[in-house]
Amino acid sequence: MISALLATTSSYIKAKTYCPVTRAIETVVDHENGPTIVRDRIIAAGKTVIAIETVTQNLFTQEFYFPGERTLFLQTMASFIKSGFGAHKALRQTISLIKNPSKRADHQRALHVLDAGGEFKDAIQNVALLDNSTKAFLAAGSMAGSLGAIITPMLAFRARKTAIGRTIKSRLFLIVFEVLLALLSAIWLETSGFDLLTDLTGAGNTPEFQAAVEHAQIANRFLIAIGVAPFALSCTIFIGSRAKSSELQDFAAMVLDRIPSVGTLFRDLAAAETLTIVGLMMRATPFIPAARLATTISRCPPVRDFWTSALDLHLKNGQSVTDAVSADSGLLTEWERMPLQGNSSTRNTDLSETMLLISDTRLNQAEMAANTLLLKATFLFVAYLLANGAVLFQIMMAQNANQPDLFGVL
Repeated sequence: MISALLATTSSYIKAKTYCPVTRAIETVVDHENGPTIVRDRIIAAGKTVIAIETVTQNLFTQEFYFPGERTLFLQTMASFIKSGFGAHKALRQTISLIKNPSKRADHQRALHVLDAGGEFKDAIQNVALLDNSTKAFLAAGSMAGSLGAIITPMLAFRARKTAIGRTIKSRLFLIVFEVLLALLSAIWLETSGFDLLTDLTGAGNTPEFQAAVEHAQIANRFLIAIGVAPFALSCTIFIGSRAKSSELQDFAAMVLDRIPSVGTLFRDLAAAETLTIVGLMMRATPFIPAARLATTISRCPPVRDFWTSALDLHLKNGQSVTDAVSADSGLLTEWERMPLQGNSSTRNTDLSETMLLISDTRLNQAEMAANTLLLKATFLFVAYLLANGAVLFQIMMAQNANQPDLFGVL
């Protein structure tokens, strides 16, 4: 597990050189060759090598990509495709526009696949900027020859999904910041605050006062444990989701799915995403490859089980596609299954449009789940602050009872 976290994800050569013509120090970045070749080329160009190093990245040092960067990457590639570029050339041209050397290094493996004559579906798997579902979706679209037709509606879906995530992050930021301050206050009380406040009363401490302090310490430690738990859980999920190991990613998804309110939002987004992908793919491909793709791209356990069950009912039990998808598997509600059950047509396009409509409904539910999550987070935040303040107030009242003149009027 540790080795998977520390494994090198990308590397590039960075050299500092001196040019006698311009009398300037220059920086050379090479993503394709090793240090020996880079050094020889610099010397052959009449420059002096001052320093040369191999910059490596792992899970903890790799570049972070914002959702907006992913969207812009896809929009750029879509623009190239609409301009008549093939999938290979569009991907190559898009990667070539990345100027940040570390982020550019993350995508060198994709270019190596293309340079070796590999297929687009293999190259796209090495694009570090994209998530697994987008990679699989683009790969399937290219294999079906419909990449240009499905990439635009996929961008529209990502825009709505990104907007939901942005709303949650912006509103949770202040809550997390305030809780962190309250947690630090509780930690200060535990490490030195209680001793400092006890010393204020001197040698006149009564048994009642000492008992009150002990009770306050127990309550304060409980608050510390409650405050640390969400941060520790968030770090675990974050590291697991960003790891290259599929086992760690599955573990992070399982934990996320079991958190109240958060799991509801997670399932709604995952269901909407897979329904969108399958729905768009079925415009050009049969149900079976589209559903198989859905079982591999989603880490959400209920969503993955839904598509696995649908495939088993269709392939093993001989049920029709509509019956298999509309079966009561626990993911879709009764109202969501109704339009699927009413879709008796065997045409993929009809079922495709129905799935896209259900996906839109699930996105609306995700927005409501996000609002519910934020309301609950706000309530818990206020409750934590009140509990934190109650501990301080208990100490003050106990000190005032022990020495009435310590806090004046209290």
